[in-house]
Amino acid sequence: MKKNWKFRMSFINVGNGDAILLEMKDKSLQNDSFVMLIDGGSGEAWEYENNDTGRLRAAEFLKQQNIDHIDVLVNTHIHEDHTCGLLDVMKQNMPRVFWQPFDRKLWKQMKPLTIPDGMGESERKFTAALNAYHSICEKVEEQGGKIAGKDSDIPSELKIRILGPSTQLLEEQEQRIKCLYQQIKPNKTLDDRSIKRIKELDAAMNDVSLVLLVEYEGHTFLLPGDTQITGYHRCNEELHAEIFKVGHHGQVNALEPKLLYAVSPKYAIISASSDRRYESAAPGILQMLHDFGTKMYFTDVPKVPPYTEGLIPHEGVAFEIMQDGSMFVRYLI
Repeated sequence: MKKNWKFRMSFINVGNGDAILLEMKDKSLQNDSFVMLIDGGSGEAWEYENNDTGRLRAAEFLKQQNIDHIDVLVNTHIHEDHTCGLLDVMKQNMPRVFWQPFDRKLWKQMKPLTIPDGMGESERKFTAALNAYHSICEKVEEQGGKIAGKDSDIPSELKIRILGPSTQLLEEQEQRIKCLYQQIKPNKTLDDRSIKRIKELDAAMNDVSLVLLVEYEGHTFLLPGDTQITGYHRCNEELHAEIFKVGHHGQVNALEPKLLYAVSPKYAIISASSDRRYESAAPGILQMLHDFGTKMYFTDVPKVPPYTEGLIPHEGVAFEIMQDGSMFVRYLI
């Protein structure tokens, strides 16, 4: 079904991960539109192989949608299922601006890390994400783009506020990153001490996710990356939003009643993989949303009866704002 929309936000089915495409039509803009991609899903091929639920790479989805440019690319935080898929996206469209939470020069203190044989899966994935983040920053600067923190670079019709992370949590994480790279000697394999630091970085990364509040003609979207309950307490702005992308894939640490009442969403998006890895789309979280009266949508097809009964394979969920200001929500079949 095609509608005459002027603003669309698509939550892409990338399996276990996040990838959100924001499009706004406006003939006064260069290319007649504004395009922002928020995270890019995983870069691992097996995530998309032999899958019958509609999963696809973010880069493939953008190609299907005939996206020919990206004005702003966003990486909410450094994790494999948010960061590594952006590398394929950049092979198709180099962004004009790259948003990310850290000091814009931090990447220059980083360097490619060699992943040793036998490294644990979590540590391997996080190291791959660190390498991908460094590569993204390097490529953006090489191509004349800009690495940004809280810069705008968006059309006046669109409002995006950055509500988090807190300055304290961010500075603590930046210091951990600096310490990791300072202790690694050139051309040396990661030792036990470095791997311990990688584990610490990995564990603390969710709560330094960018928390974005997007507003277009009265419709509001709260996009918190993988922020957990503990990551919202120092947000200095109003969290209320019509559409809420539940943090951390709807795991048990993603939501509590106090936070739910603060957001009071009409719609919720849960980016949980069909295999419910890491116990995403937790039944208690879905029960809480259901009892509040929030209508739930899922990027993939997790089995959590009765909340996901009747879900069929799809490539994502689209929220489309029409010419008359009304909003239309649909699965992308």
